Amino acid sequence: MPAPIRRVDDLGFPMPGSFDELTDQPSRPKRSWGQFFYRYRWAVLLLLLPLLFGESLLNGARQFVAERLLETADRQLENDKLSDALASADRALSWEPDSFQRWRAYVERAKVREEMKDSIKDRALASLDDLNEAIKRLEDPTRAKQLSSELSKAYAIRGAVFHRLGRYRDAIADCTTALNMAPREFRSSYLNQRAYFRALANIELDQALQDVQASLNARPGEPEIIDTRGFVLFRQGQYDAALKDIEQAIFLYVGPLRETDNLQFRLQAIDDLSPHDRRVVAESIAVMLHHRGEIRKKLGQDAQGDQDIHKAKLMGYDPERGVE
Repeated sequence: MPAPIRRVDDLGFPMPGSFDELTDQPSRPKRSWGQFFYRYRWAVLLLLLPLLFGESLLNGARQFVAERLLETADRQLENDKLSDALASADRALSWEPDSFQRWRAYVERAKVREEMKDSIKDRALASLDDLNEAIKRLEDPTRAKQLSSELSKAYAIRGAVFHRLGRYRDAIADCTTALNMAPREFRSSYLNQRAYFRALANIELDQALQDVQASLNARPGEPEIIDTRGFVLFRQGQYDAALKDIEQAIFLYVGPLRETDNLQFRLQAIDDLSPHDRRVVAESIAVMLHHRGEIRKKLGQDAQGDQDIHKAKLMGYDPERGVE
């Protein structure tokens, strides 16, 4: 190939070659460092941030990533993608630069572990470790006042974990602590939770009835709370009153449910719920059916009681997974 002709203008400045001359030149290979930078641009930028802007900006970037990962974990949990949610929570924990702020990742990971399908004892103990770490950070006296709502949630979740482990007195104590610092909108749920734990432990039933009645006063017509009252009455031996409450709680779910010939229930009219919420609804009704079955058997209605208990198992009642 002939060498390109060097041209200069009247002032002696070089002029570009003709189109033919330029297109005949061999193309330059792409620079490898550009490809490398494009591929690893975020990692390179993160390494350069402390040099350019200081450590605080890097920590802000890491915290931003951690928050996005926690949002991802929450969405995955809602869609019952539990392994993915656990991985996202783990990554959020590793990205969060602030030791105090890690309480959020610990709580998220504990919530995911509570839903896992492996050994109830193993996942409960793993959740307990996470919640202990979260509570230790949230109890920081310099920030306790503004974070009392989050701390109350952590205690309530840990109470549910203690319930999974059969440590009912610890569960009741955590619910009491949660109630002492909870904002008004959470109190009804925590009262119902404490009443149910007392009924499961078959202790302090008069106090349990007071709790559940206070919860119902705040949220009248809530089927889960009515079911709790029925279960407390059952523990007290008031079987007719207990059956009336459980029947009412189940009736409130008649809209989204229909019984089929094979003793299963088909969820209807709740397509807008997430897979996680749909399963929670099914498990809640499974617990109610099991309660009704136990009451019917106490009343001598053995055939109907056995049928309810069978339906409950088909819908997800399983004490080994904490659904009771």
